[in-house]
Order: sequence, then structure tokens, then C-alpha cells
Amino acid sequence: SAQKTFNVNDYGAVSDTVTVNSSSIQKAIDDCAAKGGGIITFKPGTYVTGSIFLKSNVHVRIDKDVLILGSQNFDDYPEIHTRIAGIETTWPAALINIIDAKNAAVTGTGIVNARGKFCWDKYWAMRKEYDTKGLRWIVDYDAKRVRTLLVQRSSDITVKSLTFKNAGFWTVQLLYSHHL
Repeated sequence: SAQKTFNVNDYGAVSDTVTVNSSSIQKAIDDCAAKGGGIITFKPGTYVTGSIFLKSNVHVRIDKDVLILGSQNFDDYPEIHTRIAGIETTWPAALINIIDAKNAAVTGTGIVNARGKFCWDKYWAMRKEYDTKGLRWIVDYDAKRVRTLLVQRSSDITVKSLTFKNAGFWTVQLLYSHHL
């Protein structure tokens, strides 16, 4: 059946490589979900965003002429309850989050560049300090870094054809989910 399309630009998103568009993209996702689902699209361009949270029946389509850039500000990634390396903990949300959702998708032939160097810079600075104290392993937990895509407690999820680049931590984490 035909699905309704929700363009993030109609919700205020701009392609200027500076503006953090998280709230505009999230408004499109929330409206789409409230109206029964559909497809989230972007006009051609480059969009900076922090964490976004897909909902049930929402399909985010990132086409070949769309580049998503991850924000390089930790404040744009709220801490959530999740699991990291076998430990239940709070951790920054991923760039793209699918949590407690069914029938959601992220597809397209576009690029998601998480620009995770800011996370790795933090990690290596902390690692240098921790190594001198003999605390090498603890830095893995203390240097909270941003994942690119998280699927958590969800089902019937599709991730297809995208290019993910420059993760700040794990690129794709599949957690407590099925039918992916």
C-alpha cells in the first residue's frame, strides 16, 4: 500500500553543514508515527544531527544525494539505559536509535558519516592518563563514545544499502532484538 512521505525540510531541517537538525528530524519522525507511519525523506544535501529516535512503522530513507553528518557535540547525544560490553549502564544514545519499535527501517544509498573523531580524541586522551595509572581497561567504560546505529528491544527492523563512516564507537549495535 502507498505510504505517506514526511520530508524533514518541511519540519525546519536545513542543509547548511552547520545547523544541528536533530529536533526537526525528530519532529518529522514523531509526526509520521502519530499518523500511522510512513517514510521520512530529505531534500538533497548535507544534514548535521545528533541523536534521532525512530518509532514503529517509520522508515527513514537516506537517498544517494543525502549526507548525514553526526554532531560533534556530546550534548547532542542524551544518555540512555543500554548495554555496553556486557554491562547494563547509561551511555550516550547512538546517532540513529531504534528502541522499543516494530516495523521500522533505515535505508537508502546515502552516507551516514558519524564524524566520530571527537569521541576517539576523548578516548585516547583518557587512555594516556589511565595507562600511566595501570587502569587501561577502565577507560573503555569511562570514555563514553557515540555509536552510529543502535537497534534495541525491537523487531522487524530493516537496515539496508547505506554507507556508514567514521564511527565514534561501535558502528552498528543490535541488542535484545529479533527479526532484523
